[in-house]
Amino acid sequence: MMKKLTLFLLSLVFVLNLSYGQTPQVIDTILPFDDIHWGNMNCSAIQYSNDSIAAYGSDYRIGVNLFYKDFFNFQNEGEAYFEISYNSGGQWQAEQVRINGSKAPAMQSNYTSNTHYYIRIKFNQDHSEDYVIASGNYDDAGGNVVETHTYNLSDKAWNILSSSNFHVKLWDNYAGTNSSITVWQVMLKNVIPVDNSPNIVSQEIFNFEDGNMPASLVPTETDWSVDTTQGYNSNASLHAEAPVGEERSVYMDLPENTVSIEFDVKYQSETHKPAYFSADSLAYAYFDHSSTGCWKHYKWQFNDHQPHRVYWKIAGTAYDQLPGKLWIDNIHLTYDNYSGINSENYTQNPIVYPNPAKHILHFTKPVQAYEIYDTTGKLIQKGRHNRQSIYLKIKQKGMYLIKAYDRNQRIEVSKFLIE
Repeated sequence: MMKKLTLFLLSLVFVLNLSYGQTPQVIDTILPFDDIHWGNMNCSAIQYSNDSIAAYGSDYRIGVNLFYKDFFNFQNEGEAYFEISYNSGGQWQAEQVRINGSKAPAMQSNYTSNTHYYIRIKFNQDHSEDYVIASGNYDDAGGNVVETHTYNLSDKAWNILSSSNFHVKLWDNYAGTNSSITVWQVMLKNVIPVDNSPNIVSQEIFNFEDGNMPASLVPTETDWSVDTTQGYNSNASLHAEAPVGEERSVYMDLPENTVSIEFDVKYQSETHKPAYFSADSLAYAYFDHSSTGCWKHYKWQFNDHQPHRVYWKIAGTAYDQLPGKLWIDNIHLTYDNYSGINSENYTQNPIVYPNPAKHILHFTKPVQAYEIYDTTGKLIQKGRHNRQSIYLKIKQKGMYLIKAYDRNQRIEVSKFLIE
């Protein structure tokens, strides 16, 4: 029996080596290839197989932006391994593999079409990043090093790595649909999956069907408006156009207890220049165009209980004769119970007084609803009213969190003491 087990294990190792090449280290996770886990921010076609995912250019200079939908924490000496190849279609183009929020070099004219390249990205505790591109195999499994970089990451970039995904990108693609990029393998080591179903206690959805732009969306220019002629499976969406040589952007500030933001987006322009969504100006989702545009869905997940600013942005570049056009619909925000209420990094908003309180709590502004949580995240008291004071039914002394909703369903959060 022991002999049969040994033979089975040896066979298994042999099959894995045939399928994936020599595994450089003990790998925690080998990621699958399917439409449940992968998406494309561009309008180009994707082809799945058991051992790879391939995506094709869609138009002149319009490429591919594959992304993995799940999020991971890379801060614990995390490493990611990618095996990729591309077909240039005989024309110039550029490629890139990037952990979102961190840095990555572009792979351009010194890389050969239809050749497999092995990329290893490692994050170190000193907030540095090692990025190595090799041929033949990964650099730590005997491959030939083609290019190596070390980057020092800012505190903001390091924070984003607590919950990030990755992109495999082909852009400035002159061969159109005759070009492609293929991912043959993605492996992770010391990388922790981020919970995609946390204890959500509230949510907001902006679908613009009432024709209004919510106050929590702040345009940096005046010509953002609700388009009442089209949306994603609806009649309305937020819309802006960027004239040639100009930009248009809109942003939203998210509170500390935000779990995720997701939305539908469509972008249309004449050239290869994309629209993008960004978190803290460091993590990017690039949405390229087709001649008519196509709707895409995207979700960004947070795991740090920190405030964040997110942007949507388009630019009308010098290549254009017509403005770039962007539509945003179904912005969906989710919030958790923020069990980190006692964190020293918590920034208190003065929305209630007195603090400490005993029996009565007053709001500094009118609210439509409120929720009070204890330090474990348990909902203790809630209500809906138009008054600016509430009677506290809580008898236990200690620290609590209160979430207040105004008439536009915006949320403000404070912590307070009961004595």
